[in-house]
This record gives sequence, structure tokens and C-alpha cells, in this order.
Amino acid sequence: LPQRANLFTEIGTALPRHDGFFCPTSRGELFDGDTAIAAEFGLATFVRKTHSLIAEGLDFVHGRFSADGWGEHPRPRNAHCIRLFSHEHASTVTIAHMHGLRDPAGKGDTAARKEQAEALVRLIERVWPGGENLVVCGDFNVLPD
Repeated sequence: LPQRANLFTEIGTALPRHDGFFCPTSRGELFDGDTAIAAEFGLATFVRKTHSLIAEGLDFVHGRFSADGWGEHPRPRNAHCIRLFSHEHASTVTIAHMHGLRDPAGKGDTAARKEQAEALVRLIERVWPGGENLVVCGDFNVLPD
């Protein structure tokens, strides 16, 4: 697949009224022809500057940071959870997102995916006080059944 080595910077430029956070899971090489380019893979979160970031959590839901390449599947995965205050609406919302495990065997339930889901719940519970808006989103790499 074609890759973009500066995607985070490009999106940040397109969203000048947002603060960007990048949370890497691994670092490896992409190639432009024969030229190797160091790149990181992970999650990005962009928060509109009119919202106050009042709590945050970041953790791995599978594996740990890989500084020397992408590794074999299933590769490391992290999740980012933020709690925001909207001054316009005088309300809070907690948003958690992750990019779920990719398994070449398919998108069915596995023990590793169950552990990943449990780790995501633990992260959310550290940030979300309950009783207010919660959004959990991302590419979970699972089927809805």
C-alpha cells in the first residue's frame, strides 16, 4: 500500500484550529523507491482548541512499543482516551479510540482480541468518571456479530 511519511503533519496543517497528539506503537522503515525513510505507526488524536483537555490516558492494549521495526502480526496496538470540556455546551465528553489487532486469519473473535477489549475498558475506567457522555470508536478490526 502507498504510505505517507508525513501524514500527521499534513493533517495538522489541514486542521489549524486543533491540537494534535501522536501516540506511536512502532517505528520502522518506509521506502520511496530505494530510499528508506524512518516512520512511526500509531494513533493520532486532534482536539479543537476551543475545548479544554481535562483528563487523558494512553496505554498499550496489545504488546509494547517496537523501536526496531513493525514486527509480525499481531503487531502492538495502543489506545488513547481523552476527557474534554466544551465551553460552548458547558458539558464534558470522554472519547476513547484505538486501532484493533489485525489478524491475517480474519476478523473473528480471538483470545487476543478479548484481552485487547478488556485493556481498553481498563483505560476508559481510568479517565471516564461515569455518568456523562462517552464515545468509544476506532477501527476495531472485528466483525459485528
